[in-house]
Amino acid sequence: MSAFTLDDLFRIASSATGEPMDSAPPEQLQDTTFSDLGVDSLALLETATRVELETGVEIPDSQVPLLESPRLFLEYVDRRLMESA
Repeated sequence: MSAFTLDDLFRIASSATGEPMDSAPPEQLQDTTFSDLGVDSLALLETATRVELETGVEIPDSQVPLLESPRLFLEYVDRRLMESA
């Protein structure tokens, strides 16, 4: 996978929560906390697991709570993708 996008993250998080994310464009929500977006800690762990499966990037469970916003989550995944390239 060459890049992991904000749209990818929102697609996966929506699937993990079973509900669509906020209807605003993802770019406007990238600094909003996941809890404010309706993603609880269990759904965030599920999102991380699904991201791992899709991208091959390992996200330790201990790291997940630190990825509080879509921007932080995306930066983490993209950094790991670049390191493995």
